[in-house]
Amino acid sequence: MGCCNSKVDKPSKKKAENLKSLGEPLKVAAISAEKPKLVIQKGKVGEKYKIIKLLGTEKHGSYFQVMNVKTNVERFLKEYIKAKTSKKTLEQVLESIETLYGIDHPNVVKITEVIESDESLNIIAELCTGGELTAKISKNKSFSEKDAAKTFKDIMLAISCCHANGIVHRNISTKTILYQNQESNSEIKLVDFSLSKKMKHKHALKEPIGSVQYMAPEVFDKEYNEKCDIWSAGVVLYIMLVGRPPFGGHKVNDIVASIKEGKLHLDKSHCQHLSGEAKDLLKKMLSVDPEARLSAQQVLEHQWIKSYNNDTISSIPLTEEVFAHLIRHHSESKLSDALFSFVATQISDSAEDKILEEQFKAMDKNGDGRLTLEEIESGLKLLSPGTNVDPKKLFSEIDRDHSGFVGYTEFMMASRNWKKTVQKEELEKVFQSLDIGSDGQLALNDFKNSFPGIDSSEWADFFKAADANQDGLISYEELKEYLISRA
Repeated sequence: MGCCNSKVDKPSKKKAENLKSLGEPLKVAAISAEKPKLVIQKGKVGEKYKIIKLLGTEKHGSYFQVMNVKTNVERFLKEYIKAKTSKKTLEQVLESIETLYGIDHPNVVKITEVIESDESLNIIAELCTGGELTAKISKNKSFSEKDAAKTFKDIMLAISCCHANGIVHRNISTKTILYQNQESNSEIKLVDFSLSKKMKHKHALKEPIGSVQYMAPEVFDKEYNEKCDIWSAGVVLYIMLVGRPPFGGHKVNDIVASIKEGKLHLDKSHCQHLSGEAKDLLKKMLSVDPEARLSAQQVLEHQWIKSYNNDTISSIPLTEEVFAHLIRHHSESKLSDALFSFVATQISDSAEDKILEEQFKAMDKNGDGRLTLEEIESGLKLLSPGTNVDPKKLFSEIDRDHSGFVGYTEFMMASRNWKKTVQKEELEKVFQSLDIGSDGQLALNDFKNSFPGIDSSEWADFFKAADANQDGLISYEELKEYLISRA
């Protein structure tokens, strides 16, 4: 791969078609940086991914650990076989995907793409290899309060982000909380939004849905709101601390009766080791009255959460190097955003990403996955006292969609050391993943396939800037130089 060193008198068919299409208007919805639109790709998923491992099977299809055949990036794939799935179910799946696609938070699993064929609908998401919280509890029997508080804070940050976006998960349990990897300090991810709903009214939800052990009492009465997630999270916390569910019974009806009664019995022998603050939080999260139950934000502000998480902020100061990246990196267009975002999903730097995630969460005081100017101002004082950086200037540089806040992905994109990232060997594999024809050159249609919704004028500007030899095609070296020049 490389730049073409000589011009030819007659352009190739691929070049001619490429140059012609630069002037053609696109007929797809524009990408919104604030609320990204889900684009469903058409094609055979097997052409892009190969199966590494079967992870499980259910009535609608199976789910797998897969690998991108060009980049070797591993993902999670869940298939819905159309012959086994009703039209209504497929519509509900697409609705839940749309819901999840709009959430931008480090503790919420991210969907990377959706591929549809005549036979199946395939959801590809980031892969979590650390296993379920269920397995961790089974192995350890229970958590210490210190370890539980650190993990539980991340769970509540994810829930808080969902609620801030008007989304109710409705299926929170130890099975829908996964560890990203096997490391001891692994992030947790809230997954499985198949039952999630967008709230429209205070008591808009009526379906008695979820895992019985974790369902709030009002769910059985078919009149509930986002507070049902707080109850479910309270059950998760109880199991983490005690090692068993708070409400039991030999039959489903017995469990439901126990949940509706709502007696926690925190004075029993199996709860004697719990601190007063832990018991207080459990009581307030597992209140039978949803009006009296804490909100997600109130849980995050509870003294039990704060007392065990005070040591996590001072160890991750914002450095002058990060400030330099934040101020230098700015978006020129939606295409620039999309291109850098795509590269970021394919080339990871887990150590750098981990630090940046922790810095973001330290500043995101209300856990909604977005930074306001006030949060950035207070965050700079907390994480980098004495810095000369102007918070208003910093905010204006990284608020790329002018929404009035900085999202998680915006922060991560702006903070990353891009000059280091684009020098990695994996960039060549990223190029190959875009190169549909595998001929070592990227035509306009290659880009359009991966980045739909871009205006024709932006494509023309991009090719003018990136296509050094003006042959209507982008080589690997040309793409690399373009990314470096804008890093």
